[in-house]
Amino acid sequence: MRIDRLNEEATAPSTPIPLPSGETLMKLGQAAVALFIMGGLSFLIAKSDLTVGYGLTIIGGGMAVGAQCLIIARLLDEDFLTIAMVSFIPMYDVFYFITNIWEYFPYFCMKYGGIVVAIAAAAGMAAK
Repeated sequence: MRIDRLNEEATAPSTPIPLPSGETLMKLGQAAVALFIMGGLSFLIAKSDLTVGYGLTIIGGGMAVGAQCLIIARLLDEDFLTIAMVSFIPMYDVFYFITNIWEYFPYFCMKYGGIVVAIAAAAGMAAK
């Protein structure tokens, strides 16, 4: 039974790069919409009050830096070969993070959410 299933998986045609499922694409789309809404709200809030805008910029930047530290700390749990490949082979980091998207997804949301909030708040303060 198990051998037959493994045989079918081995002979089945596959793409060289693993393609994301529909569910994954929906979750990534929802995250993109959430980032867009966060950016718009941060822009409007920072435009109306400079003090809050400075706070949003600092908090957003801190979130982005903290999330990047968490991504690096999580990556250090891998074996030496994986760390070396992510560090030194061009574009392997993209492949690695795509294939392990759900392990790093909360960190990526925190990182890019912080970046969006910081940039949108700075733009809101500049537009005032």
